[in-house]
Amino acid sequence: MFRTPKRELRRAIESRGHVIDYDDAGFDGIPDLDVILANASSQDVPADPRTGFPRYFDYVLVATEIAP
Repeated sequence: MFRTPKRELRRAIESRGHVIDYDDAGFDGIPDLDVILANASSQDVPADPRTGFPRYFDYVLVATEIAP
């Protein structure tokens, strides 16, 4: 997952019927899985040339519940 570009990973997740709560701060939540995909670390991650944002997620947060 950390080598799959965010755009491609998001499409794959949504094609399986999951809803992603997009966040410009670098945290994309998947409430029905209680998972947050993130790219807000201090790691040097290649940027998407179109958006300037990191191209990959660099960590995953797993919770027992994601609050709205």
